[in-house]
Amino acid sequence: MKIPHQTMQILEGESLINDASGLVSFQFAVAAMVTGAFSFKTASLSFIGISLGGVVLGLVLTLIKYGIVRWLRRLGMENVTLHMLIEILTPFAIFMAAEELGVNGILAVVSAGIAHSFGYKQMNPEVAKLSVVSKAPGPSLSLF
Repeated sequence: MKIPHQTMQILEGESLINDASGLVSFQFAVAAMVTGAFSFKTASLSFIGISLGGVVLGLVLTLIKYGIVRWLRRLGMENVTLHMLIEILTPFAIFMAAEELGVNGILAVVSAGIAHSFGYKQMNPEVAKLSVVSKAPGPSLSLF
């Protein structure tokens, strides 16, 4: 059965959010089991803070990344390899920053990806070059 592309994107995004909320809930369950105490009010407020903190951090770091990329381009750094490296490492950096700050890293990366997808649709020559490089087939591992 063929699922429309937009529907598939929504399902994948919803799945990531469910995974993130499940991991946060699991952390609270482990903490309750270890300490022997559980407060629904405290857990709910922490859950909301951790989740919203992750979303906000992802959006903020994406804006910072866009600022850095614009700054690099103003300096004349149009190296496709550098920009691909930034695109590849950004989700890892966002996840590590989120975990270090105690907010949800998965939600931070998901929100950053969503924000990035909105900005990425504004095609310009640099984005076109990155798109061509990122979609080019990799080296073949076949010996034949």
